[in-house]
Amino acid sequence: MLIDFGDCEAKDHVDAIDTLAELANKPKLPRLVIMAAAREPIDVDGAHAYAVGCEPDEAPGVVVGRARYLDEAEPGTSFGRVGPAADHSGAYFPFEADALGLISELSRSGSYHLAAASQLARAVLLEWQAGSNASLIRATDLPGFDGVRDAIERNLSESGVAAMRIAMSAAQGLHPNSREMAARIVGFVVLRRACGSTAGAEVDALIATVRDYPLDANGGGRETLVRVIKELAASSQGTLLFDAANRTLCFNPDAANAQRISSFNTALQLLRRFDATLMPVQDARGLQNSIEGLRLAMAAALEAAIRNREVLSLAGQQFGASLRSEQLRSFDDYIALAEAGADALIDADATIENQIARDRKLSEYDTLEALEIAVPCDA
Repeated sequence: MLIDFGDCEAKDHVDAIDTLAELANKPKLPRLVIMAAAREPIDVDGAHAYAVGCEPDEAPGVVVGRARYLDEAEPGTSFGRVGPAADHSGAYFPFEADALGLISELSRSGSYHLAAASQLARAVLLEWQAGSNASLIRATDLPGFDGVRDAIERNLSESGVAAMRIAMSAAQGLHPNSREMAARIVGFVVLRRACGSTAGAEVDALIATVRDYPLDANGGGRETLVRVIKELAASSQGTLLFDAANRTLCFNPDAANAQRISSFNTALQLLRRFDATLMPVQDARGLQNSIEGLRLAMAAALEAAIRNREVLSLAGQQFGASLRSEQLRSFDDYIALAEAGADALIDADATIENQIARDRKLSEYDTLEALEIAVPCDA
């Protein structure tokens, strides 16, 4: 009898396993062999337990071995045997040790850690095999692989993904000679954060990120890199933070929220035309709750505006005073503003001219709304 507990907690079923073990040991019964597989050790009377999972230092070999075997008709034929490098550096061809470590950390959020890491390593292997594979896969190379980029986005929050895109945009805004180098730097520090590291990446580690690029023919590569990092951080809207004292660069996944909070508070006067209960927000949770409330208020305002236009149009036909073209235009302007949604309202152009134009449209609608209230119910 074979039992696989899968993701279930095996300890919750110890009584059942005890009963089966007792039956299996009764000499009057036919021989009964029971094998149970679980993801954690359990103590069952009358049964032997064996650890068949890999030890932590064996995990790299397991991950790479599975990665080579997945979907292959003849296991191991594409990438050779599984084994550490001859120099005992901890590398498993074609991965350097640090790269395997990051793949493992990036996959740790799933239920099946080794399986998820193997799937990701497999995706990297296939992409590496299809491209230029003259060197081992380094940790700093990982952000260049599609599978790794997808895993990074899965591990980051929504605001973290937004912050990553802002940082990448900052890299593309640098001098053409620095753009690709800057993009690799951003990719590496974002990868570290997606793997759970909050510590900044030291300049020496970042030099390894761009060691394929000629930094300075006169030997000033480190200072050239620091200059690019400073420019990158300065234009990243707070998503990249450079610590000049410790010479480290880190990715701030919450920076996009900070920018969003600022935009929300700046637009608060306009937003209150739809939801008068809104207050300035201080954090991401407050921002999310306020935006959800604003969306509901704008949806209700949109329905009310459409209803008000119908009521006034019918009343006008009944009393021989149809809505004028400018009144219809006021309804259209207000409805368009409400239909655009909360995000568009928060990001609305805050120049004086546009504020005046929006205030005028809202005031014109307020007049029409008051007129609708005055319409007799039986009109």
